[in-house]
Amino acid sequence: MFSRILVIAILIYLIINFLGAYISHWLLALIIFVLVGSYAYYEYKRRIRVYIDLKIGSLVGYKTKFEFYTVSYPQYRYVDIYHALDAFIKNYKDVTLIESTNDGFLPYFMYINWFGDDDKKITKPSSIHFKTGHNTEVFIPRQRIWIVKNGEQGHFVLHIRFHAQTYVDIACFKEEFADKIIDFIDEYAVKNSIYKNKLLSLNYDREIQSDDGETMYYRDVNITFLPPKPMTDDSIVLEEDILQIIKRNVFDFFAHKEKLSKYQIPLHRGLLFYGSPGTGKTYTCHYIYHTLKDVTCIVASGNSLVHIKSVCNLARMLQPSLVILEDVDLVFASREINAYGGTLGELMDQLDGFNADDNVVFILTTNSLERMERAIKDRPGRINQIVYFDVPNRALRMKYLKNYLHSYDATHLDIGVLADKIEGVSQAFIKDLVFRAVQVALESVNYLANGHLLLKMEHFDTALQEIIKYNNQASYSILGYKDDIL
Repeated sequence: MFSRILVIAILIYLIINFLGAYISHWLLALIIFVLVGSYAYYEYKRRIRVYIDLKIGSLVGYKTKFEFYTVSYPQYRYVDIYHALDAFIKNYKDVTLIESTNDGFLPYFMYINWFGDDDKKITKPSSIHFKTGHNTEVFIPRQRIWIVKNGEQGHFVLHIRFHAQTYVDIACFKEEFADKIIDFIDEYAVKNSIYKNKLLSLNYDREIQSDDGETMYYRDVNITFLPPKPMTDDSIVLEEDILQIIKRNVFDFFAHKEKLSKYQIPLHRGLLFYGSPGTGKTYTCHYIYHTLKDVTCIVASGNSLVHIKSVCNLARMLQPSLVILEDVDLVFASREINAYGGTLGELMDQLDGFNADDNVVFILTTNSLERMERAIKDRPGRINQIVYFDVPNRALRMKYLKNYLHSYDATHLDIGVLADKIEGVSQAFIKDLVFRAVQVALESVNYLANGHLLLKMEHFDTALQEIIKYNNQASYSILGYKDDIL
């Protein structure tokens, strides 16, 4: 800028010295005035192209008195909020976009600095990569400003930026119009959310704590899209009464929610699955959330259980929702032995806090029902159905074996005899036994099988003996055996 002013000054000097003697003072003054004015106009237009504040001012006026409003959302909602703002702006014709890598709130960008502020320069925008599904993604600007001239409420400016949270700034003349924009954002973002009707896993980064143990900071929730897995009714092997309970309390509950609501049945429900490890609790949950249609399924376990309020808020927002809380006894144990007393109380508050028309179903799983807090498991308003997963009976063991053996040649196997040999084992044990037997069969043909693999009883006998050979009595119970068959 200094060099350009120096050039103008030199030109004026030369004009005065070389033309001053040949033309009138009025004409000389006019030439200088045109020269200085042209430069001022050029500098003004150049600055508009360079600086955000001058660009906005040139469109909506430099002395316009706006009211400013700021709304924050969780970081993970950036894509939803961005799309909502973009949809709102599509209703207007005279719209100018500004994108920049510079950070700051809208009032800062709109404060006029005629001398130029490098932090307000219009620069090449940076984009953020966001997953929108298991195998889909988008790249959207990290920051964007929309300037609208002559809207229904006069000029207004919208601004979104991605930071520790998702921030939306609104500059307009009336608070009612700002409320209208916010209402549109909230409704559109939820209705068209990238998380709606998807299978989600929630993960939270560990907190950063001060020396006195007080939590200072933790990052936003990380939402992972789990891949869908096609499943049919033939994929699930369970006792008929358990299948009927799941049908009535989960599948029918979502499929007929309008009719249930008409007859004043609350649309939120809680189920508790319990039983020994490997008896099919997680397997059943997989079947449920891979089979449900048009329902948001949220899976939370481990550290995510500590953030139960955040989990429940997401479920409310994306309803109809199914929430799977795995191994809840690790966090929601009886209050006498619970190191997470505050979190336990939060879960009870959340389960009690759903409205009658909130269509959210909870499934809690545990290996240790006796450790669970009674105020959760014994309260019908919180848990409406407790389901016990026992080791499979003979009929189910045969079904499991046939299900796991369908890809192999099992014509030489006596499924009934094999089922009798493994009385008292869990579903997980049966699955592992089949895989071991398949490996034994492959070894018997030096791994030369080409598609066709014949399984025999001796392959299962070898696999079974290998499993139990060096295990003591305590290990047998872990594997799923009953004492009287060893």
